[in-house]
Amino acid sequence: MKELETLIPLVRGNMLESIIILLVVGFLFLLSYKNLKLVQVIYNWLTSILWFLKKDYVIFANFTKKEESISEVKNQYVELGYCAYKLDDREMFNSDGSIEIETLESIVRKNRNKIRKSKKRMKRNDSFVYLGFPHVPIGFLNGYQFTDTGSVILHEYDGGNKETKAKGYFELEKIYNTEIEIIDTTSSNEKFDQSVAIKIEQSFPINDDDIVDVLGETQIIKFGIKTPMRWSINNYAQVDLYQKKFEALLNKLNEQSVKNVHLFATTPTSLSFSLGRVINHYNPDIVVYNYCNGKFDWGINLKSGKIVEIS
Repeated sequence: MKELETLIPLVRGNMLESIIILLVVGFLFLLSYKNLKLVQVIYNWLTSILWFLKKDYVIFANFTKKEESISEVKNQYVELGYCAYKLDDREMFNSDGSIEIETLESIVRKNRNKIRKSKKRMKRNDSFVYLGFPHVPIGFLNGYQFTDTGSVILHEYDGGNKETKAKGYFELEKIYNTEIEIIDTTSSNEKFDQSVAIKIEQSFPINDDDIVDVLGETQIIKFGIKTPMRWSINNYAQVDLYQKKFEALLNKLNEQSVKNVHLFATTPTSLSFSLGRVINHYNPDIVVYNYCNGKFDWGINLKSGKIVEIS
């Protein structure tokens, strides 16, 4: 009993010393973490590989057309912590941009699986970061899988052809008013067929004849800006307005029991993803088509994920 009583002060002394050491180590770690980017990167990498840990930010970068470095984007989120999912399927496409249907199906399956995984890693429903260079149908498909999530952080690419912005990725500006004007050629009393086509001309114009080559003679709705312009989506207000107008158009088609929508779009990555987000399960079946070498060559049914072949 006496021996035990003599050990207690020693144990207490060692515990106090241990606590002091831990506090000092913890303080030094926090100090170095705040000021040394390398420490942040290493710590972030170690916690990212633990798949069960949720992260403050989840970065999803999707490349099927071309690739640009996302290092600068990741650096913006490394201090608070992120995990990144990068899909690079450029080599799955042939040199002329074509692709075999079976290969495309495997890309879609992998894509949907990665989206599900990334959603599970989100600590908050506003911590998802989206960017990349996917084909338009894949961008819409990514967004369609995020209809049940809160706000998304969008990064867009700029070709650097303006004095005010350098080449590379940038987050859309947080402004809440826009002068952009979106045209919808439908009228209040218009009657729609069971199957209609919508063309969204944002970056480039779309020739109606190219749509007719795919569908035959069909009812075509023009939706988008009056004069298509590349690199012109740069703030959240533009995206919000596009979403509201597009959702209203889909609801109008719902009211007249339209069954199928064929969507042809020249939209940048952030807009493809964002418009896909407002498509609901009760909307008509929507097939988004891909444009390659002067023609539309395949499409994706957003609800089923099935590939639509064009002969």
